[in-house]
Amino acid sequence: MALLEFASVRLFPGSSLKFISNHATEKGGAIYATAQDELDFYFSRSCFIHYVDIMMMAADWDVYVEFIGNYAGVHQLNTSQGARGNSIYSETILPCLQASDTIGERNIYNAFPHEEGDPFVFIEECQDDFCGIATAPASLEVNSDQIDSNGVLHLSPGEKHYLSIIAKDD
Repeated sequence: MALLEFASVRLFPGSSLKFISNHATEKGGAIYATAQDELDFYFSRSCFIHYVDIMMMAADWDVYVEFIGNYAGVHQLNTSQGARGNSIYSETILPCLQASDTIGERNIYNAFPHEEGDPFVFIEECQDDFCGIATAPASLEVNSDQIDSNGVLHLSPGEKHYLSIIAKDD
């Protein structure tokens, strides 16, 4: 399902959706969402999946949304990182976060709660502990033995430096 620009899925109490065995050649096996506009930012309430009561925390939604065996081909190219975004790819998930959420490592869980008893269920084969959702790169993580304790990379002209760069999701 492609949710382009202002398209979205609005969930009502008792909603039940299942996305089973969907395949995409590049991104988002079940759902591919583009940013709605240039004002998509943290807690803008313009998430591509939202509940009828926009003030309710996602973990409290009375819905059941299940993703089973979805696959996005582009993510198989980098097997060292494992597959990511097999079910959902979005340029950003920041509009899906609630005002009380802290931006950080748990963004995906806060936007789409998927532990036992939560509204979202992801059943997928992957190497990572969770591979259901991916976003466009939001930041870069640089690893090098030349980075000091303050996070500064010291470079000198003519020296070779080998960097490991990882593009990180929202």
